[in-house]
Amino acid sequence: MKKQKENTVDNRQINIEVAFATPTTQKVVCLDVIEKTTARQAVVLSGLADLFPEYDFTSATIGIFGKTVPDDHILAEQDRVEIYKPLYQSPTDARRKRAKATQKRNSG
Repeated sequence: MKKQKENTVDNRQINIEVAFATPTTQKVVCLDVIEKTTARQAVVLSGLADLFPEYDFTSATIGIFGKTVPDDHILAEQDRVEIYKPLYQSPTDARRKRAKATQKRNSG
């Protein structure tokens, strides 16, 4: 009987990045992870929660190259996982507030 080789495909490594930014700092962590790693697992492996303890990385929205993905999204080679902070004000409300302030300045 012929002995089968061990399946090494399950342990194949891929190269990814995990990125997070604050108004003053940007941090990108390069990682080699197992091929079937999920986006949320990559966030945990990045260690960014230790660098930015004031942010909740367990429930933060995550995406890949600007497109949100679910926590269980399987990563591919060269993916860049981005951790998004919640918006404190919607872009529409921010525009309205700026327009109102400009109107007051111009009419005052």
